Amino acid sequence: MVEVPVIVNVTSGHGRYREALPAVRRELSPFSLSIFTTSSPGEATQVMERIAGEGHQTVVVVGGDGTVNSLLESAIAFDVCLVPFQAGTGSDLVRSFHWRAGRSVAEMIRDEEFRRIDVCEARYLEGTRLFVNIMEVGFGARVVSRVNRSGGGHGRLPFEIAVLGELPGLRAYELDLLYGEQVAHYRAIEVILANGRYFGGGMLSAPYADLTDGLVDVHVIGEMGRISLLARFRHLVDGSYVRMPGIASMRAERIEIKGKAPTEVDGENSLEAPVTVAVRRQALRVI
Repeated sequence: MVEVPVIVNVTSGHGRYREALPAVRRELSPFSLSIFTTSSPGEATQVMERIAGEGHQTVVVVGGDGTVNSLLESAIAFDVCLVPFQAGTGSDLVRSFHWRAGRSVAEMIRDEEFRRIDVCEARYLEGTRLFVNIMEVGFGARVVSRVNRSGGGHGRLPFEIAVLGELPGLRAYELDLLYGEQVAHYRAIEVILANGRYFGGGMLSAPYADLTDGLVDVHVIGEMGRISLLARFRHLVDGSYVRMPGIASMRAERIEIKGKAPTEVDGENSLEAPVTVAVRRQALRVI
């Protein structure tokens, strides 16, 4: 029986792995699963490097988007194929894996039907972070910070509660965006930089994003008050907000954001803008 290593983040989604792991075992019953539990990004990286050193080319990941994020550098370095299963608070990356629809993941692993997807590199003044799904600048980063401090839950509800909690501090940020030959200034509450389509436990943040097109989709949400934001919230859930007044959208291989604002990448708190985001085309193998 073919052995498949499984990295399980026991802290992801406040212990959601307990309900996810039995389903993973059933889905991957044709294989012999070797379970490796981790509780920190550094530990996950060490486990990945050990697995890759033993010659494994496919690794199942049970956790959230942050768990996948913590494995990006080592997976790219060793060209290991990641197979994520949802067990995080949001777990939004796999919602963009349309090629899984109606398919058996076990069969795709057996037949090595992987896809190569883009990864984005965010370069800050203090360092570099990779992300594979979504980066937010501004209000959304504060929301994610509150979610990560909260006591539990998964799906949209923790994010919706956090939005309400952060509303009193809603403010606009003075930001300059440089992409291609364009330079634009915005007073914005939020900038979404999307490789994948979903964030916040299933909200359609970037309806036209494509993990394989070599571009990051950027949506700038202009200055607005609390009542206006709440009134438009349902449009953020279904993606229709991108067609509304006060929203600027663009696509780029590389974009620079100047101005001070908090950021998050793949549902994890990151450094403060300014930041430059560039796409690494087809850098990661996934199923």
